[in-house]
Formats: sequence, C-alpha cells, structure tokens
Amino acid sequence: MKKILALLLFLFIAVPAIPAVLTWNPSDTYEDSTPIPVDMQAQEIFITYYATTETGNWIEHSVTGMGVLTAQVPEPPQGVTYWYTLETELVGLRSAKAAPVSKTGPFPPAVPPSHPQGLAVH
Repeated sequence: MKKILALLLFLFIAVPAIPAVLTWNPSDTYEDSTPIPVDMQAQEIFITYYATTETGNWIEHSVTGMGVLTAQVPEPPQGVTYWYTLETELVGLRSAKAAPVSKTGPFPPAVPPSHPQGLAVH
C-alpha cells in the first residue's frame, strides 16, 4: 500500500501542468487584400504573445516553424486571465497582431467550512 501511495504522490508531483494551446488558420491575404499563394502560406511563421490585459504589454512567448498552426502557451494560474495573440511573418515582414483571445485559470473547488464546535445547551 505504501508503494502505491508513494507512486501516486510521485506522479502527482512529477506531472507538469498541461499548457494552454493556441490554434489558428494561416493568413491567406496580404494587408492590401492581395491573395497569398497557397505555397507561400506554407512558409509563414507565427509569433505568439501573452499578457494579463486585452490591450497589451505583450510578452513574446514562442516562434513557430514554417506552416505550424498550433503553439503551446502558458496556462494562466488559478483565477487569473491571460490574453493571447500572434503575428504572422512571411519573407521577413510581420503582420499586425491578431484579435486577442483569453483564458482564465480554473478556480479551486469550493470547500465548505468545518462544522461548528463547542456547541452546548444550558
């Protein structure tokens, strides 16, 4: 029994939190609305950012490989909201940032108080 408990405790401590994952579609037009050829879309890289407000102080988090359309980003702590955005880069030119999306870290389950103590009748 002690071995099973020790193994479960090890797994609980050793398993890291699962990060949040962003997904998106590639940019298919240039800023002037000219279409980007499909073979060029496969060369796009994406720069991910996160912040604690919707409007900024963006922290650059990662740069994807060409054509990669997902990225792991930091999971927000309990009760904290992180905002995420990204930019597209193609042949050295960067787009404006995408409209941000958000995720709030889960709140811990509510736990009722313990029962009252010292109850007496006189």
